[in-house]
Amino acid sequence: MGDRGLLSEDNLEVLSGAGLDYIVALPLRRSSVTRRVIEAVEDRLEEQLRLWEEAKVPLDEGECFLHVHLDGRRFVVAHREAIAMERRRNRMAPLREATSYVTFRVARSHGQQEGSIPKEGRVLSHQDTLLHLHDYLKGRKLRRYYRLWLDEDGTIRWAPNEENRSWENLIDGKLILETTNRSLSLRRWSCITRSFRT
Repeated sequence: MGDRGLLSEDNLEVLSGAGLDYIVALPLRRSSVTRRVIEAVEDRLEEQLRLWEEAKVPLDEGECFLHVHLDGRRFVVAHREAIAMERRRNRMAPLREATSYVTFRVARSHGQQEGSIPKEGRVLSHQDTLLHLHDYLKGRKLRRYYRLWLDEDGTIRWAPNEENRSWENLIDGKLILETTNRSLSLRRWSCITRSFRT
């Protein structure tokens, strides 16, 4: 078993060619393979969530393993609903705080430049405000949730990055593994995913 960053495609081919099984975790962001795998299981996962809800399955017991084959490769998507809900909850407060701050700083920048707000202390240009907000969001690891730009007049604008927010909601609670193994039981997959998550 290993993290995908530790094993290159060449190494995986060598292991497979030698008849050795492997299980590696894929990155959840910035991976076209991950996106294709999640898209391939999305409908089945939604159905599983619906079945859990109907059966009133406690969240800490809601775990499933969905298998998919793409381009001759085998993937297992592990999903724990309790982890998904916790991650979403943990994102809400920082996003509310950041949105409030971004809204305030952009409005202040507009007001100072237009003269409707007194220019007290150091007045930041729209460009300086943009850079400040980039740093603010980056320092809180929230940069991917926002789009910030200067319009054609050089005025700062912003909007939530809905595509990235939707993707984060989609990957919450998930672990994607690529494997050559075809014989592991459900109980063994549960143990394996626990070791990758810790």
